[in-house]
Amino acid sequence: MLLANLSLMAQQTITGVVKDTGGQPMSGVTVVVRGTSAGTLTGLDGKYSLPLPAGATTLRFSFIGFTNLEVAISGRSVIDAVLQQTISEITEVVVVGLWYPEKGNCNRSYFIGYF
Repeated sequence: MLLANLSLMAQQTITGVVKDTGGQPMSGVTVVVRGTSAGTLTGLDGKYSLPLPAGATTLRFSFIGFTNLEVAISGRSVIDAVLQQTISEITEVVVVGLWYPEKGNCNRSYFIGYF
């Protein structure tokens, strides 16, 4: 009876590998159990291991420059993910310049230009 209770209390761990669409492992991807603070980062080989809190239903994978991915856990202990790169277009660039006059000049002048 005691062994049965211990097995119910054991926390499930989920593992997997995160890759990009080219099949390359992705390092530093954030893997979080949605709705909780439980999370981890993938290693250099794209692998992760995460203890699941009770009631966990969905994993969220995120990385800058890639589309976030949510995957239902559905009782699985291994979930591999493929993230797609987000393609965005830069529409505006702002350049700021600062100029200091020559040494010995008593007047300080500043120029800030927006192009």
